[in-house]
Amino acid sequence: STLLNELQQAAKNAHHEFTKLAKLTVSLDHRLNFIVNLLLNSFLLYDIHCMIALEKWKEKNRIEFNKWIEAVSKIETLGSFATFAFNNPEYCYPKISEHETTIQAVQIAHPLIPFKEQKANDITTGIQEKLLLVTGSNMSGKSTFLRTLGVNLLLAQCGAPVCAKQFIFSPMKILSSVRISDSLQEHTSYFMAELIRLREIIDQLKTGIPSFVLIDEVLRGTNSDDKTQGSASLILKLINYNCLSLFATHDLSLSALEKSTGNKISNYCFESIIENGELKFDYKLRKGIATNKNATFLMEKMGII
Repeated sequence: STLLNELQQAAKNAHHEFTKLAKLTVSLDHRLNFIVNLLLNSFLLYDIHCMIALEKWKEKNRIEFNKWIEAVSKIETLGSFATFAFNNPEYCYPKISEHETTIQAVQIAHPLIPFKEQKANDITTGIQEKLLLVTGSNMSGKSTFLRTLGVNLLLAQCGAPVCAKQFIFSPMKILSSVRISDSLQEHTSYFMAELIRLREIIDQLKTGIPSFVLIDEVLRGTNSDDKTQGSASLILKLINYNCLSLFATHDLSLSALEKSTGNKISNYCFESIIENGELKFDYKLRKGIATNKNATFLMEKMGII
């Protein structure tokens, strides 16, 4: 390939020049012998000649040196992807959609979850809807699903295989508001940190670059009414940009937006069940709105209330 030829040529040039540098280093090592050092510097000014040679080498290769480092980094990156593919033969290589902006995945799972513990799901977005609203109880798998799509899309855009049976995608910039933290050093509360991150996302979307937006439980640091109103306004704004979005929330009232926006929003959910006094999850993505809750049950079970 063209890239391989470029990397091989860069490696060849680097090898040639570093061989010269190695010889210069050997020449400098001669100075470690006191008698040789005394004779060479007394009659030939040996140190000066060595430093002149080193400066000439540096001046000759100062521009190419950065290219060699870049070539090494590319080789290491490609080697890492090759190792990743070799260690995961069950993964598939993604295909790029030549028409609509879309993500279509069959049996997609998170690559960092052990294979025997993975719970794979199918998902399609972009052909009709622009935003998937994902509801579900605590620990049901919403956040992991957001990360699953984000990580696999990143792998796909790097040219690596993805943790799925089939994966079709359009190249998109990944924007996320998933793990937000406050900062005592910067005097920034959790709520303000979240708003700053959301503003950054909107600023990026205003550029018109195709994007994939991942938002997990927005506006946690405010009251219920403000949270619902703010979340709804944000969702309605997102569907007007050149992006696909995945929006996870506990706020079931937001699911009403599906009917008022035509086909631009679709409701999906993760469910939990209480069976024989135990809370169980299947981590399967379903069409519709979550119906089960578990916060009170867990608080009672742990003796909190």
